[in-house]
Amino acid sequence: MHFYFVAFELFTFILLIICFLHARTQGKPRLVELITLVVNGLLLEKLTILFFREYTYGDGFLIMVQDVPLSIAFGWAAIIYSAMETTNMLGIPLAARPLYDTLLALNIDLSMDAIAIRAGFWKWLNGGEWFGVPYGNFLGWICVVFFFSFSVRLLRKHPPGNEAIRVITILVSSLLPLILMLKIWALWVPDILKGAIIAGILLIFLTVVLLKSKGFANSHNYRIMAVPFVFHIFFLFLLIHERFYAEVPLLLPLSAGMLILGFAGHFPQSVRRSLSKGFKS
Repeated sequence: MHFYFVAFELFTFILLIICFLHARTQGKPRLVELITLVVNGLLLEKLTILFFREYTYGDGFLIMVQDVPLSIAFGWAAIIYSAMETTNMLGIPLAARPLYDTLLALNIDLSMDAIAIRAGFWKWLNGGEWFGVPYGNFLGWICVVFFFSFSVRLLRKHPPGNEAIRVITILVSSLLPLILMLKIWALWVPDILKGAIIAGILLIFLTVVLLKSKGFANSHNYRIMAVPFVFHIFFLFLLIHERFYAEVPLLLPLSAGMLILGFAGHFPQSVRRSLSKGFKS
């Protein structure tokens, strides 16, 4: 099983390099955003462990920053960067891009987390409702991706004039809402409502995106779009090779389904053409 930890660390590093090479072609501000994403990933993991103490990482990771694997920060950065670049390429309306970024990122974690805990990558101390993962994890993903994307895109339109101020603003506006929302979630949201709230948020996000998007561009950068599919394929392989599906059979259709939905989310024009041909025939 230790091989999987090394493979995870290696491919997250490679994906980050792919994102770095892409960001370099977009100019210094985009490079700064990518580096900020790595710092953001380390800080959010450290802060959530410190404040909530609900999960711990496995001991198979080679490179740690205190008690947080560096590869986790690389993964956060690659996933969010690729999601934001994908919504740009698809021509999603600017106001809806943080919503679509969030949907693309959650598409990965809805299957990844349930498999990762069975491989020992990390452990939720009190288990959870979604195949052993608490719904609060998905609220965390929603907050992290949405607020990072929102603040970055807002500051691109209204730059503060100082790069350090921009970075600090991005970090604060990303991490503070995360801590506040998770505190509210833990203290005041009844357990019986948590699953419905997560589903409702995602449904609202999807509805707004579809209503605001009159069409989708057909522009793709396949290196950037490889990021989510590497995650999907790695964890699907892990699920099959280690036979975790024998313990929880629904994990197999869930993982395959998220892979298919991920394809639909990244290539909506292809899906639309296929459906149109199907209806005409």
